[in-house]
Amino acid sequence: MQSSQTEFVLPQGSLAPSTMMQRTRVWRDEAALSCAVPTVLLVMFIVTPLMALVWRATADPSFWPSMSKPLVLEALWVTLLTTVATLMVSIAAGTPLAYLLARRHFPGKWLIETITDLPLMLPPVTAGVALLMAFGRRGILGPQLEVLGIELPSTMPAVVLAQVFVAGPFYIRGAKLGFAAIEPEIEEAAAIDGASTLAGFWYVTLPLALSGMMNGIVLCLARAVSEFGAT
Repeated sequence: MQSSQTEFVLPQGSLAPSTMMQRTRVWRDEAALSCAVPTVLLVMFIVTPLMALVWRATADPSFWPSMSKPLVLEALWVTLLTTVATLMVSIAAGTPLAYLLARRHFPGKWLIETITDLPLMLPPVTAGVALLMAFGRRGILGPQLEVLGIELPSTMPAVVLAQVFVAGPFYIRGAKLGFAAIEPEIEEAAAIDGASTLAGFWYVTLPLALSGMMNGIVLCLARAVSEFGAT
């Protein structure tokens, strides 16, 4: 009995898989090389002013002694406290909002997304003036807050309020991208396996969205630490 052998013949003009993979690698290498020059120029453009700032500051003989002054230490302590408080508020209030914007469709969703992105486009001083007109002594809500015995201007809560206004949207955007990257089938599989809504969110959704949330946390912290204009 003769065994029949099947021969696979590539269509005329097509390339072997190994050749195609080699050409793909060459194309990627050439593309990366063409991007290298503008990438290096942009990175150097960003790094050079920062290096100059650090060098001039640390080279000043009065820099290190001034870091131990009570006024500087107090300012650093206030910055640390307000930044941590800002991050906690942003995570507590921003995580549910980011989840809704990423995983659900509802009327007015575009409006909510626009509102949460608006502080990213406002100049810091404009944001501060807007907060003052809303929560200041003569602001829209000022008299109501005064009746309740709440006075925000020139207080620690006012600093947190300003930082949440300008830095919170950074966390919301990062968390939203993290939630949006999760395949719906994964959550559906957890529900089929008997996980409750809270358990599925805590043990399945949050761990998968953690990378996006961490990006948002880093951006939120950086923006809160550097905030000055709105405050």
